[in-house]
Amino acid sequence: MEKIQSIRKSKTIDYSDKRIERFWLENNTHSSQQTADYHTILIEAVSNSTNSVICIQSEQIDDSELIKALYKASKNNRIYILSNDKPLTLKNLAGCCLLRYGVKSIGSFILINAGMQDSAGYLFTAPFLESSFASSNIMLTLDADQTKTLFRFFCNAFWNKASHEIIDDFNSATSVEASPLDFLPNINDFCCKDYVKKECTIPFEQALVMIPELRKGSLIDYTTATNSTILIQFGNIDEQTLAEITKNKNELYALKNIFAQFLLTENGKSFLVPKPYISEADSIFALELNDTQKAMLIQNIRSCIDNPAYRYLHTGKRSEYAGCTIYFTSDTKKAVHLKAQSDIELAAVSCTQLFERHVFENQEPQFQDDGVSCSIRYSWEVQPFFLPNGAKKARLYDEWEAIEQSYKAFCDMLKQNIDEAGTRNITERLKRFFLGKNQKFTQYKTKLNELETKQLSTLEKIERKNIINTVNEIRQNISSDKKDIDNEIKKAAIDDTIADLEHKKSIKEKEFDNLQKTLQNKLREKEDEIHALQQELAGLEKEMKAAAEEAGKEVVDGKEQKNNG
Repeated sequence: MEKIQSIRKSKTIDYSDKRIERFWLENNTHSSQQTADYHTILIEAVSNSTNSVICIQSEQIDDSELIKALYKASKNNRIYILSNDKPLTLKNLAGCCLLRYGVKSIGSFILINAGMQDSAGYLFTAPFLESSFASSNIMLTLDADQTKTLFRFFCNAFWNKASHEIIDDFNSATSVEASPLDFLPNINDFCCKDYVKKECTIPFEQALVMIPELRKGSLIDYTTATNSTILIQFGNIDEQTLAEITKNKNELYALKNIFAQFLLTENGKSFLVPKPYISEADSIFALELNDTQKAMLIQNIRSCIDNPAYRYLHTGKRSEYAGCTIYFTSDTKKAVHLKAQSDIELAAVSCTQLFERHVFENQEPQFQDDGVSCSIRYSWEVQPFFLPNGAKKARLYDEWEAIEQSYKAFCDMLKQNIDEAGTRNITERLKRFFLGKNQKFTQYKTKLNELETKQLSTLEKIERKNIINTVNEIRQNISSDKKDIDNEIKKAAIDDTIADLEHKKSIKEKEFDNLQKTLQNKLREKEDEIHALQQELAGLEKEMKAAAEEAGKEVVDGKEQKNNG
């Protein structure tokens, strides 16, 4: 007897319906938005200004082309520049522009002739750096009222808050002295910190919000939002806060970078904070948007929502996101890649006793879900319990193998009969009949697939008898249903023949009726001709009779005349 050998086994388990709860879905097709050529717009606005007052405020300025344009424009304009720190890149502007620094400004803006009829203004959501113009920042063209409000904000910061100024010598910055004029701070407008905080913390719904992080105490109080869409920067998300705001039916999306803060409402006030991260020490303002600006920013955010870098989902089936990357936290280092299929090699199963063959072949290890695959094909080795030397295989094993093979072959033959019966060509009016039969065939086939997996050698006698009886009953039902199908097809053929003959009969009857009508019409025509001739003959007879009477009268009259003569 040959030594029992180890066998290789495999099993595939479907996990596609497993649900994933509370996760971020990464969008692999996300791409950054293309921005307008804001750089050229600013250069042209400065270059085309003449006899104007130009006010510039920015955290930093290093864009060489903008600096050159300011240098040229300084010959025909008065230019005031305010930055946070000493602007080393503006060394060449000393003496031709009045430079001040030492404030905590946010964003950038350029104001031209503020308060005049030809005023112009531009707000940029980043410092005036070469790198800023190359990224996805935005710029808004300001209306006259916005320009005037920002001009007051600029004057207060330039004359009252700046710590140093550079007049002629760049290397000799001097401390700012008292302001030559009284410039009052903004009150109750979008450059007033108290006004901005009040307006941005009013509870709102059905709004579009963009903020850098979910953090309590933010300028825009997202915790009061309901039925709104919120965009944040991925990686700065507090999980507890996230759970709280999703309870209010808010949709969450995330981008890799946030360039500003927005609060956009359809009917209420809308604001833009031109910097993502701000502190209490910053000179905060939030541009109150006009309808044109609001429409542009709503379109901008809508495009981000249509193609976000990340989207927060409450639940979903694993199969729906096969091939995608998800995150259970906002830590970009903890990405989870969902797979359509995986192969896992498991530890060998070592048998500790001598099993019958079918038991040995069905030894399985513990199957563990990896949490990321829709389907896993597990492979392992089954190592037998070895018999003593000289042991022989009983003939009963071969007999049972032959029975099992015959049983499976019989089941396969029945399933083939089902397939053949279910693929018969049928007419349209038999489809309903075949639908019922196909439902039965499906049930038969499902039952046969189930019965075919039974190992007869492992069952009790009564169980084997029940299975054989069930298989024979299915065989009889298949035979009966096939006869019903044949009879229905024959009946349908006879009905079609009868219908065809009835149709031909109807055609002949119509032809006979038409011929009969034609003959009747011809007979009526002849009768009419005879009647006309009879009338004509009668008329002639009357004329002849009248003529004869007239002739007789003339004869009598002639005799009377002769007698009288």
